[in-house]
Amino acid sequence: MKQKLLIIALLFSSFIIYSCCKDKVYDRTLTNLKYIFTSDTNSSFENKMFIRFEINQDFKLVSSNYLVNEALADAFPKPSSCGSNSLNNFQDPISEVSLTCDKNLTNATAGTDLKSISEYSFSYLSSTKLMIDIVNDLNSVKNFNGSFDFFTFIPATNLDKSDFYTFTLKIKTVSGKEFVAVTKPIYWKK
Repeated sequence: MKQKLLIIALLFSSFIIYSCCKDKVYDRTLTNLKYIFTSDTNSSFENKMFIRFEINQDFKLVSSNYLVNEALADAFPKPSSCGSNSLNNFQDPISEVSLTCDKNLTNATAGTDLKSISEYSFSYLSSTKLMIDIVNDLNSVKNFNGSFDFFTFIPATNLDKSDFYTFTLKIKTVSGKEFVAVTKPIYWKK
């Protein structure tokens, strides 16, 4: 009888351990876009002005273990010591990104998309890419925080050193939602 109880206890504890370690999968939803700050001097960024934006996202648990329901799940997925947490791409994927300026630049007129002359990265210390590639990269970012930074870099050769500039970043999703962030007026100084 003791052996049967011991076997049942071992089986039950194995089930508990398995259930707690089962992978969790989260869906992501883009919720907000914010302007954070802008460099107004080119002292350390290779003669480029950078603009820092923040993209906010929500998570919804779509697959988990048997013992944890969605109401008890973490608000933000965390790396797990057993099993794993994974993020799906955005439920409403980003379809379009544009960056515009209210003034004419050296090789772009006011209001035109600056993706062909601008670069981006997800850290101002990492290498940059032309903004033409931005949509796929934003859709595939696997960030386990509620928000992540996004930096744009505009070559200073396009900026007149004696004027104020306002930049607008727009992100559109497949369903037509639009997220907009506008910088404060920036006076570029060298």
